[in-house]
Amino acid sequence: MEKQLITHKKTLCLLMAFSLSPAPVFAHVKHHSVLTSAMLSHQQDTVPGVFNSDYTTIKNITMGNNQCLTLEPDNQNVMFATCTDNNRQLWSFSSIMTGYLKITNQALAGRDKEYCLGTTASATSTPTMMECTGSGFNSQRAWQIPANTASSAPGIVYRLVNKYRGDLGRNEVLGYSGNRLRMVAASNADAVTWQLSAPDIVSTRPVVGERKVLLIHTHYSDRAAMDLKSVQAAVFGSGSDTSSLASAVAIASYGKLTFKGDTVTDINLGARPATCPAGAAFVTRVRELARQKGIDVAQYDYTFVDKPSTPCSWVGLAALPGNWIISNNAGNRPWMWQHEFGHNLGAPHATSLEGCSVNSNGIVQIDSSCRSTTASDPSDTMNGGGSRLYPAPYALYAGWLTSNQFPLVTRSGDYTLTPLFDKADESHLKAVRILRRDGSYLTLEYRRAATGFESWPANSPFVNGVIVRIATFGQRVTNQLVDTTPGSAGGMTDAPLMPGKSIDDLSSGKRITLLRIDAQGAHVRIQDINEANDEERIVPVAVVPQNFTLVARHTGATIRNLDGSRSTGKDHLWQSLPGNGAFGLQEVASGPVVQEIRQPIARAAFPAGATGTARYQLTVTGSHGTTDSKIVTVTVLPAEVKISGKTSAEKGETLSFSSQANFEADSWRWSLKRGEQTVATSSQATFNLATQQIAAGSYQLYLEASANNQQYLAVASIPLVVTEQEKPEEQIVPVAVVPQNFTIVARHTGATIRNLDGSRSTGKDHLWQSLPGNGAFGLQEVASGPVVQEIRQPIARAAFPAGATGTARYQLTVTGSHGTTDSKIVTVTVLPAEVKISGKTSAEKGETLSFSSQANFEADSWRWSLKRGEQTVATSSQATFNLATQQIAAGSYQLYLEASANNQQYLAVASIPLTVTEQEKPDTPAVPDTPAYPAYVEGTVYKAGDRVSAAGGVYSCKAHPFTAWCAGAAWAYAPGTGQHWNQAWDKVN
Repeated sequence: MEKQLITHKKTLCLLMAFSLSPAPVFAHVKHHSVLTSAMLSHQQDTVPGVFNSDYTTIKNITMGNNQCLTLEPDNQNVMFATCTDNNRQLWSFSSIMTGYLKITNQALAGRDKEYCLGTTASATSTPTMMECTGSGFNSQRAWQIPANTASSAPGIVYRLVNKYRGDLGRNEVLGYSGNRLRMVAASNADAVTWQLSAPDIVSTRPVVGERKVLLIHTHYSDRAAMDLKSVQAAVFGSGSDTSSLASAVAIASYGKLTFKGDTVTDINLGARPATCPAGAAFVTRVRELARQKGIDVAQYDYTFVDKPSTPCSWVGLAALPGNWIISNNAGNRPWMWQHEFGHNLGAPHATSLEGCSVNSNGIVQIDSSCRSTTASDPSDTMNGGGSRLYPAPYALYAGWLTSNQFPLVTRSGDYTLTPLFDKADESHLKAVRILRRDGSYLTLEYRRAATGFESWPANSPFVNGVIVRIATFGQRVTNQLVDTTPGSAGGMTDAPLMPGKSIDDLSSGKRITLLRIDAQGAHVRIQDINEANDEERIVPVAVVPQNFTLVARHTGATIRNLDGSRSTGKDHLWQSLPGNGAFGLQEVASGPVVQEIRQPIARAAFPAGATGTARYQLTVTGSHGTTDSKIVTVTVLPAEVKISGKTSAEKGETLSFSSQANFEADSWRWSLKRGEQTVATSSQATFNLATQQIAAGSYQLYLEASANNQQYLAVASIPLVVTEQEKPEEQIVPVAVVPQNFTIVARHTGATIRNLDGSRSTGKDHLWQSLPGNGAFGLQEVASGPVVQEIRQPIARAAFPAGATGTARYQLTVTGSHGTTDSKIVTVTVLPAEVKISGKTSAEKGETLSFSSQANFEADSWRWSLKRGEQTVATSSQATFNLATQQIAAGSYQLYLEASANNQQYLAVASIPLTVTEQEKPDTPAVPDTPAYPAYVEGTVYKAGDRVSAAGGVYSCKAHPFTAWCAGAAWAYAPGTGQHWNQAWDKVN
């Protein structure tokens, strides 16, 4: 059968890059503090040049704290001298060979040659400074520095062992004689015990970069293989899952580890064996079978074998450390691959530390009473943690965390741990280590719940506290979970250190206190135990106000003081807890809104319009870093008002509506609406309604209640249905009654409004319509409303725009029973404003003439002008124009009048000719006959002064502004016969 090779070339979107080595490779991480003794004793492959070059003093316990190892002026011999902090008393430890360090002095730094503290073969060897690469053996300058765990001296102290002397078979350590150094017989005495700050050297086995994995899918001739797709999903995942081995290592490594792999299938293992196949030999056999199918197994960093069930006591087996994993009928279980890959990384099964004692202050003591057990660690896949991600010690060992992210802590202080598996950079403190006398480390890490591998219950101590572990780093990395709640019913499920609690590690001499956990992370305090015990004993008690409720303002923020001044403690921290949204805290009035305040009384700020629940926590600190926290919950309700009253009534009832608000309202705005129409309003606290005054139908009653100039405001509405008992439909014969036809005069400015009253009609419904052909004429429902073509009400407003003339027809239709209707039309004739001049049109010179006017409106202003051609001869603003002809020359004139009313709302013009003659004198030539003029033709554009023959006479077109009317319709402006001809023409004779 042909081989089947399935390539997994895609890199998971969750992953970055990783490196897996096919055989154990060890390296070391550089740190900057105290050395681990056990780790030094296990070193086999220290890489030169990666250690801390910081300088330290070296003191002998017996010689005392004020005597420092000092380089003499000859730059060769070494002695003890009073500590003065000069460079001859400063020493540095760095790598010289695998597992060993060289000791140099700052005073000799920067020279052409490097000088190290070394020994000779002399029976009474006195260590001196010699060239680091000079004659003799390198081992003469090579030292190990194991911790002296038997010493009673405080802190971590060391012995110094020379490799060369050991190679000579001498069991010796560095001591002194008189004021000089001397190699002496090994012991744990203070005389051979040294106080120093050595480099922090941690064995690591980096597993970073992109590596290839060969997944070999096997079967027996009598046992079928597992489902291939489920096995591939468990190992490689989909690229976006949170359940496969690939995604687990990617997240735990912060993207430093990726898989690229292939799957080879149809590997026949023959008959199923009666016994469990051996691990390494079995893998070698399976690789050979894959090689026979043409697979170059050497190009892969890891070999994962999935086989059907065999008589094995395990579901998974892996090299520790190494590069292969065998699945025993469990290849579809991601947690199995994750657990076995932990072995590949170098982690054996983890343990737990239980049963520690508790001192009189209630502080757990990590001491000799603690016992190591195999109780499950819910946070470590290497000890019953399922698919939980790898703890911080594994991440440091595998090169996923740096020494900056997981440093050694030697000084007392407060430290903030960011969530372990959140996105990381060099500035994020993910965990801390504290060196213990036996060379192990006490480690602290903080986790936050997340989808997938870290989907903890919200109340789990593992995401609400700090996880305390004891770890070692060497050929393997070990992890032990410390139970900080010994004797609890939860066993190891509540092992983490919770806020306000402390634990003492007697091996390191440190007290660890978890101060609090917030959005930034876990805040821990690390102190020397003696220093912490010297603090005054204060039992912290947080006292906060009772939970309370308030109503959100409509304008302006609401401020409430949170008084924690009755609490007991040295420090007060008010915090606005996550999920508070826009709610926060203020230190002072008008100050910024912040999330935490360190003072007993805080101002809680609730912005206008913001509602919901706000939780504020007060944490007070007592002695030894103990804390107590209490939470006050503030419920912020929206301003609300409710309307009380009936929602249905028979027409004729009198209804009363009241309101209840969750604030003290002092202003009310009621409105009863039917659709968009407001039927009734009120500004009283109670709304009374006489339904007899309104029509039956559906309404909505609205209320806007407010207080303090609308600082608080709420609205509410309820429906209201007013019904009327049905009566047998009355026989109604519709009769439309409309006004008589009437005539009006068009205004010069402003529309003319006339009510069309159809209220005397008989019928159930009234419809006024402006009939087609009305032009600009129309109807209005209300004053200043739009002009429309129909209105359903008995009385309508007929609107006649300024200057519009003609005939308007309005029809009223009323409806009777059974849908019968009757319609009537009223016709409105809209005349142009007119005025006529009365008086003689000819006179003998010397006569006194009087002219008056008659208009079709009540004129109250007159402007007379007598013109001869373009020359104005006489004017008047009186109702009557009087003219003494003696004052003017004989000849032909035109008398003009502009009459108006109501500030020219109405305006009309007229003119008549006037001929003034004188008696003929002898020898006066005969007056020629009146010349003939063309006949008037409708629509012709005439100019001012043009004369035409019409109606048996001669007519002259008037001057501007009347000239345009000469071309108007004949029925209105034909000279002598049109209804308004005298507005356009002057009769000449």
